[in-house]
Amino acid sequence: MKLRKLYWGIKKGFKIHKVKNLEKLGTDYGGWIIPTELIDVYSICYCVGAGEDISFDCELADRFGCRVYIFDPTPRAKKHFQEFKKTILQGKKMKINNIDNLYYNIDSEKLPLLHYFDYGIWSKTGVKKFFVPKNSKHISHSILNLQKTNKYFEAECKSLSQIMKRLNHKKLDLLKLDIEGAEHEVIKSLVQDDLDIKLI
Repeated sequence: MKLRKLYWGIKKGFKIHKVKNLEKLGTDYGGWIIPTELIDVYSICYCVGAGEDISFDCELADRFGCRVYIFDPTPRAKKHFQEFKKTILQGKKMKINNIDNLYYNIDSEKLPLLHYFDYGIWSKTGVKKFFVPKNSKHISHSILNLQKTNKYFEAECKSLSQIMKRLNHKKLDLLKLDIEGAEHEVIKSLVQDDLDIKLI
């Protein structure tokens, strides 16, 4: 069902049915609960916002064998993914979020299913400021400057419709948005562009 139809369905009071087989994939911090019956080997999954915990993204690829596209322009997130990729290719275990005894469960055979892009997602294409968190140990930056800080870095952003067109994806099976308040603006653009997304 297209997002716009779902939006109007909710607005008009259509009955919403329970979904079966809800499971949490990933760690306590970086995991998400999804209806696993909606994902299979042919699924296209976009995970927007990575940080230093891509356990959800990895479990999608490892468990279902589907293609997962990760988007995060944050320098630390990009460095984490590069180290993750290098470590897995060496046949070693990689720590999640730099926590002892917590490791990614994926091997080099499934690694090519993960595709990383170092730009942000926004309602339109352009360069945006990403404001730092108050706690320097934290990684999540915010376009909306949720924590009212002064420092920032700038990064290229693209609309989801542009990315899907560029990657030749006519529909998405799953869209994870963890982008510090920017979700609202992005979801508005999804409705306006009438994108076909099964699960958000």
